[in-house]
Amino acid sequence: MEVFDQSVEWSLRNQDHSTPIMGSIAASTGNSVTVKAGSSSGANNKALVLTATLVSDPSMTKEKTISLKNLF
Repeated sequence: MEVFDQSVEWSLRNQDHSTPIMGSIAASTGNSVTVKAGSSSGANNKALVLTATLVSDPSMTKEKTISLKNLF
Protein backbone atom coordinates (compact mmCIF):
# COMPACT_ATOMS: atom_id res chain seq x y z
CA MET A 1 0.00 0.00 0.00
CA GLU A 2 1.31 3.46 -0.89
CA VAL A 3 0.36 6.56 1.06
CA PHE A 4 1.11 10.02 -0.32
CA ASP A 5 -1.13 12.37 1.64
CA GLN A 6 -0.05 11.63 5.22
CA SER A 7 3.00 12.56 7.25
CA VAL A 8 5.69 10.09 8.23
CA GLU A 9 8.39 10.10 10.88
CA TRP A 10 11.85 9.34 9.51
CA SER A 11 14.68 7.48 11.20
CA LEU A 12 18.11 6.38 10.06
CA ARG A 13 20.45 3.62 11.24
CA ASN A 14 23.49 1.72 10.02
CA GLN A 15 22.49 -1.58 8.43
CA ASP A 16 24.94 -3.42 10.70
CA HIS A 17 23.56 -1.57 13.79
CA SER A 18 27.00 -0.06 14.50
CA THR A 19 27.56 3.45 15.80
CA PRO A 20 28.03 6.24 14.99
CA ILE A 21 25.43 6.44 12.24
CA MET A 22 27.21 7.02 8.91
CA GLY A 23 24.75 9.68 7.77
CA SER A 24 22.08 12.08 8.92
CA ILE A 25 18.64 13.33 8.00
CA ALA A 26 19.41 16.77 6.57
CA ALA A 27 15.79 17.82 6.03
CA SER A 28 12.29 16.38 6.07
CA THR A 29 8.90 17.73 5.11
CA GLY A 30 5.74 15.66 5.29
CA ASN A 31 6.48 12.55 3.28
CA SER A 32 9.85 13.51 1.78
CA VAL A 33 13.35 13.40 3.24
CA THR A 34 16.91 14.36 2.35
CA VAL A 35 19.69 12.13 3.67
CA LYS A 36 23.30 13.28 3.85
CA ALA A 37 26.09 10.71 4.00
CA GLY A 38 28.75 11.21 6.64
CA SER A 39 32.24 12.34 5.70
CA SER A 40 34.00 9.56 7.58
CA SER A 41 36.28 7.37 5.47
CA GLY A 42 34.76 4.41 7.31
CA ALA A 43 31.43 5.07 5.61
CA ASN A 44 32.59 3.72 2.24
CA ASN A 45 30.85 0.45 1.30
CA LYS A 46 28.53 0.68 4.29
CA ALA A 47 24.75 0.79 4.14
CA LEU A 48 22.14 2.92 5.86
CA VAL A 49 18.57 1.89 6.52
CA LEU A 50 16.02 4.68 6.20
CA THR A 51 12.72 3.96 7.92
CA ALA A 52 9.44 5.80 7.35
CA THR A 53 6.79 5.34 10.03
CA LEU A 54 3.28 6.59 9.37
CA VAL A 55 2.43 9.18 12.04
CA SER A 56 -1.28 8.25 12.09
CA ASP A 57 -0.52 4.50 12.37
CA PRO A 58 2.94 3.66 13.79
CA SER A 59 2.44 -0.02 12.90
CA MET A 60 2.86 0.98 9.24
CA THR A 61 6.55 1.22 8.36
CA LYS A 62 8.66 0.99 5.23
CA GLU A 63 12.43 0.57 5.09
CA LYS A 64 14.83 1.42 2.29
CA THR A 65 18.51 0.43 2.24
CA ILE A 66 20.93 3.06 0.94
CA SER A 67 24.45 1.96 -0.10
CA LEU A 68 27.28 4.40 0.57
CA LYS A 69 30.00 4.58 -2.07
CA ASN A 70 33.07 6.78 -2.34
CA LEU A 71 32.85 9.09 -5.37
CA PHE A 72 36.57 9.82 -5.48
